[in-house]
Amino acid sequence: MTLLPMRSIKTAQFHRRFQRLPPAMQRRAREKYKLFQSDPHHSSFAVKVVRATESWEQPHWEYRISKGYRATCYIDGHTYVWVFIGNHDEFEEFYR
Repeated sequence: MTLLPMRSIKTAQFHRRFQRLPPAMQRRAREKYKLFQSDPHHSSFAVKVVRATESWEQPHWEYRISKGYRATCYIDGHTYVWVFIGNHDEFEEFYR
């Protein structure tokens, strides 16, 4: 049996949020994404399910970018679908 590699796509909403990040955080997010591509389960991400989505058909997973910023995605088949990136206040608002 051959395992299909996982791929990633970013929603339009994710792209808009990324563009609003401070330049230093954009650089940090790009660095973390490169790490994600080589090791999506790296301990620095502190991956966990977003509590508000636990009962959803496709729960969202929270990845730490820095102490104050997070990105979230859900898994659809063999694809990570990135839906959110931002600070804690924006995260709370997004998942309210």
